Amino acid sequence: MKKASIRVPAVLFILCALLLSAPAVSQAKQPCMFNGTINNVKVKSFQCDIVHGAGPSYLLIKLDFGGSYWMMDLTGVTKKAGKANFNVVLKKHDGKKFSESYSGQTVQVPKGNPNYPNLLGFFKSNIVLKDAKGKPMVVTGDFVWDISRFPK
Repeated sequence: MKKASIRVPAVLFILCALLLSAPAVSQAKQPCMFNGTINNVKVKSFQCDIVHGAGPSYLLIKLDFGGSYWMMDLTGVTKKAGKANFNVVLKKHDGKKFSESYSGQTVQVPKGNPNYPNLLGFFKSNIVLKDAKGKPMVVTGDFVWDISRFPK
């Protein structure tokens, strides 16, 4: 009976180690995410992709904001921690075309976490964007991306 009670935890530990070391498990479910507010209205990304090969890498973030479909681009993401410049563009899509557009720049310090070595991001950001007429839109929140999705 004692041997069986020792074998069960050992087998579970080995199975967990095998599952965690599998490549599919080491990546985040989504390549990136945004969680925060736009003009003090809570929003969360429902889809996010990392785009490479069209200039600097950027996050393409899809949002539901105020019952409308919006897209946000965060250009300048890298796979290394440290101070970086980012361009942010927020666009509303009315079903046929982009009907509103806001843009701005920010300097942030993306950081990693030893418990999640594939994730990098910056948190509690406060970015003021403006449209062509100077109307402001304030984006506040957390941006996180999976660096294992970058080309080697």
